[in-house]
Amino acid sequence: MDNSEIPSMYRRTLRAGLILGMIGVVTIISANQLQLIAMDSGASQVLLPIFSAIYQLAGVGCLPFSAALVSASLVMRHVDATRASCPGSNEQQPINGAGS
Repeated sequence: MDNSEIPSMYRRTLRAGLILGMIGVVTIISANQLQLIAMDSGASQVLLPIFSAIYQLAGVGCLPFSAALVSASLVMRHVDATRASCPGSNEQQPINGAGS
């Protein structure tokens, strides 16, 4: 299998972050409409607040994870580009002169 056939890790991470962000935005936008539809259909008054709270928390919870995944993908891309431009940089360098 050739390396060009395997999507790089940062592309998969970026894609996952963008998808998670879109899910979060759509969930937040549609929360009120979904609640109105459920109220009009005569859904159980006990389950409706629980479902509504879980639905809204899921949307709000997706956005921070989306930002973290997108940020991580940018860092991974930068590290890959740095390693590609400096072939001998795979060795560990001492920090602040330690180990010299």
